[in-house]
Amino acid sequence: MALNLMRVAITLFRLLMVGALQIAPVWGKVLVRWTQPVVPPAAALGVNELVLASNAGFDQLLQTARRQGYKVYVETAVENVAAVINASRKNLIAGIILNFDDSERSHSQGLLQALRSKYPGMAFLILGKNGKQPQMKGQMVFERNGILMVSSPTSQPWVDSNFALAQFERMRSASQIPLYSFQWDLSDELQRAHGPSMDDYCLAIAEASALHADLILNLHESVERALAQNDSKAWAAWRQVRTFLDFSTKGPELQLEPLADVGIVTDADKNSLEAVNLLVRHNIPLRVMGPSELNEGTFRGLRMVIVFSAPGIQEAKALASFANNGRIVVLVDVPGSHPWHSLQHAAISEHAATYIAGKGRIIELSEPVTDPEVFAQDIRGLLGNENLTVSLWNSLTTLVVVYRSSGSDQMIMEFVDYAEEPVQVQIRVKGNFAAVQYESPEQGCCAPLEVVKSGEFTEFVIPSLQTAGRTYLKPAADRHAPAH
Repeated sequence: MALNLMRVAITLFRLLMVGALQIAPVWGKVLVRWTQPVVPPAAALGVNELVLASNAGFDQLLQTARRQGYKVYVETAVENVAAVINASRKNLIAGIILNFDDSERSHSQGLLQALRSKYPGMAFLILGKNGKQPQMKGQMVFERNGILMVSSPTSQPWVDSNFALAQFERMRSASQIPLYSFQWDLSDELQRAHGPSMDDYCLAIAEASALHADLILNLHESVERALAQNDSKAWAAWRQVRTFLDFSTKGPELQLEPLADVGIVTDADKNSLEAVNLLVRHNIPLRVMGPSELNEGTFRGLRMVIVFSAPGIQEAKALASFANNGRIVVLVDVPGSHPWHSLQHAAISEHAATYIAGKGRIIELSEPVTDPEVFAQDIRGLLGNENLTVSLWNSLTTLVVVYRSSGSDQMIMEFVDYAEEPVQVQIRVKGNFAAVQYESPEQGCCAPLEVVKSGEFTEFVIPSLQTAGRTYLKPAADRHAPAH
């Protein structure tokens, strides 16, 4: 009984924290990891927060950064927290950023609670692992039966993004905004000498902004040194990055919640992460949740729930109720006895069984996802275009995140294109919208876009999207945005 009450309390806490974070007017921020002894003013760099490593000379660098107008975070391992705080001027530190191995993440919330009790007033943040450089690649590499496979050269371009990672971090650490970092993929000698292009920095910032996540940006040593030395060419090039930094922080002062058509239930295993990556790649709006969060309230607005982790008795009942209301449940390699096994079979094969549940369906797949691309295509086919909040055309390298204002039915869409070349993007969104305005880092705010009504959908075109863009959709007076 006590265990069940504790479980309910933890679930309620996570739901409250997730709700609070999802509607907060937060657009994501960029923190810069800094190593040089000379620090330019915060107003010049365009960021307000630096991340320092706790090494020799750290205390002097901390004081210098504070004089230049920065909030300073210190990155360290859990076992070094006491030494860092005792060896530095605690009042100068805005917070501690902790690195946890994947094996330690299950205990991270308890460790955080202990640290916050021991050091009241000090912020402690968890840095998400497995971040990757956002970029477009010619081919996709995926794992099948433990073997790395390469997609056909005729397949659509592969995009490396942090969309799935941000979703998993939001689920794992519900008490903080997702925070991640990555190392640059410097594959040739020229890149290793000079670092990524300014376009690459801009893409990384644009992606974090669209995700409403926090990014610790690594500057290449040559760029960091040139900025520290006040090199005029370096600062001229940095102006391009400043444009994206400004764009990422100047979103509207609205309380926003991300919209989702599909719920993902997982304990964050590798197999589900790869599958979610491909679902995101197909611009299927989704929300990731832990198995303990399963209830009818967390299903609000969803058309489908995909389950990668075994549900308990109450969670299975919630899934059955969800399907009874005309929705779809897909269980991936989740063996066991479930209440719907007594229902009528609609279809059965060697690797899948489909049960009729009221107005909906429950599909059990007997094997894990071996080809994430095929899985994502199958899921999109099951959903049907008529049930998708948003669809894109002529945009093989564009990803979108959809948000709705909690105080109105205004919809905001964040676009990121990974080709780093101008593309025309056609958008179809569910709902009746009277006007659409578009802004971008290069063009500013705001240009009206032509709106075409098509049944219960609204269509419009972004004439030229380069890296980042944002649209504001105003509902027509007689109809509202889709309820989620």
